[in-house]
Amino acid sequence: MRESIGSTRVFRRLGILFGAVLTCVLAHGPAVAADWPQEPTPTTTAASWELIDKNLAQLESMIQAGKIGNLGSSAYGIANAFKALAGLSASLPADKLAAVQGDVKVVGSEVSKLDKAGEHNDAAGVQSHLRALKATLAGVRGYYQH
Repeated sequence: MRESIGSTRVFRRLGILFGAVLTCVLAHGPAVAADWPQEPTPTTTAASWELIDKNLAQLESMIQAGKIGNLGSSAYGIANAFKALAGLSASLPADKLAAVQGDVKVVGSEVSKLDKAGEHNDAAGVQSHLRALKATLAGVRGYYQH
């Protein structure tokens, strides 16, 4: 016998399926978050640069060790610290502040591309995006050196 769309049995099965999927999604979320430790948000530009440098050193160490599939934590740590840096940079001249704020997207993009290249075991892509990321950071770092 064919079940109609309005039958209770169909809705019960859909409810069970939806509940199972929702349970899997909710159970997986905290596990993913636990794998990515969050650094405290920096409160000064100096602290932002320290965190960027720490994550960059970890990133380079992992790349040299050939662990390119696990770059996300350090890579996104750089992006988050850079975003904090932009928010703490109000004392910069307007043109430099605008450049730093614009580079938040550039850093985020390079970090994302670097992470994706690592996930796909693309060593050349990782190196390319690391060079681009480091070039962007080096250009901005000059604004903070007195």
